[in-house]
Amino acid sequence: MSDVAPRAFPRFVADRRAVWLMLAATVMGYAVFMHLRLGEELYQWTKTLAPYSVRQYLDMSKRFALQYGHLAFLAGILYLSKYLLTDDRTPAWLDAFIRVARPHTLPIFVFHVPFLYFFAALWGHDPSNGMHQTALAFATITASMAVGQVFSGLAPIAYRATPLLAGPIDRLFPQQRAATRYHPERATGSFSNFLHLLQIAAMATVFIGHFTYSEFSTLDLPGMDAWRRWAVPFFFLVAGYMAMLSLDKRGESIGTVIAGRVTSLWILVVPMLLLTPILDHVGYSLSPWIYQANEKYVDVAAGTGGPVDVGGFLLTFLNSSLFLNEIIAYKLAGFGTLEGGVRAFTNDAFWFLCYLVPYVILLAIGVKTSGIRRVLWIAGLSVFFGPPIMLLAPLFFGGCLVYVLHREQGPLRGVQTA
Repeated sequence: MSDVAPRAFPRFVADRRAVWLMLAATVMGYAVFMHLRLGEELYQWTKTLAPYSVRQYLDMSKRFALQYGHLAFLAGILYLSKYLLTDDRTPAWLDAFIRVARPHTLPIFVFHVPFLYFFAALWGHDPSNGMHQTALAFATITASMAVGQVFSGLAPIAYRATPLLAGPIDRLFPQQRAATRYHPERATGSFSNFLHLLQIAAMATVFIGHFTYSEFSTLDLPGMDAWRRWAVPFFFLVAGYMAMLSLDKRGESIGTVIAGRVTSLWILVVPMLLLTPILDHVGYSLSPWIYQANEKYVDVAAGTGGPVDVGGFLLTFLNSSLFLNEIIAYKLAGFGTLEGGVRAFTNDAFWFLCYLVPYVILLAIGVKTSGIRRVLWIAGLSVFFGPPIMLLAPLFFGGCLVYVLHREQGPLRGVQTA
């Protein structure tokens, strides 16, 4: 039994009709939010808070207010959906689709940007040619899935490194809390599949967003600039939810949590960091204009256009494999790209993981430690990671909060279905 009793079940949750009304209102509000481009208004408002000389260091978090706007609706949708999806039934065709598609979401995320550039360069891509656009999308998705399948075989090797990394980290925290006092919240089959389906949709949104770069496509999808922004806050939100669930379910040490997350990402990240420079060099030699259209594609060592040299490769490989590309030190130094920070070659999407890993570290410390040690570690690491990373932390920890609310309200019993 849990040492802590769940809180009283909210009355509205026990009435499915009330939940449906609240969810419908939230979704409608979200549609209005995106249709009226209120997120962009929030972004423009943040520009009045500080001069460009300060805002230039925010990099990927410069749209933090826009992301918070998405978070307000997405967190509500995530919270309410659980009380409607209360069984383990999913249509067979949908369940089969999710089982096939979900394992490929991370490989597509990790590999799709460098493959977009490579294939576009390979055949002298014409962004206005429909056949070229179709071929580019198909080749990129197929190649990303294929390399993901190949490198997933490295999992047994990567996981051997987990205990080796966990030991030194645990020695930094000699007085960790024991296993959680709570029973983990159980997600029903339908709710789990709902999350997985949204993850697939979010990955598709990220891919389409990058595919609509001017060097790849002339597609102008209605409202694309507004609705594509939901994917990043959703990924962070669900990552936070699942991270809290994992901490409850497994009761692992801080070192095991951090090392396990890092090594699971290394399965794809390390091959990506080895493969992408090769793709970049070959692609750049064939069609340099495609790469030069991206202002972020620069030599991180020299700050010049074109593929990296050996020194730039080693620096980028080291930083990216440790997920340190987005720390504040690089931004303050103006190092690397025009926006500051170190990029993983052409892989614009990699920044996300360099935000996610710090959040997992902070969460593990926050849950597993207490007292002044916890305060000092969290404060010190927050300063080390820097304001840009911490500005988007509410997206991840918002997911943690939704999980805690679900857990403390106990199992789904007594829910009216009429």
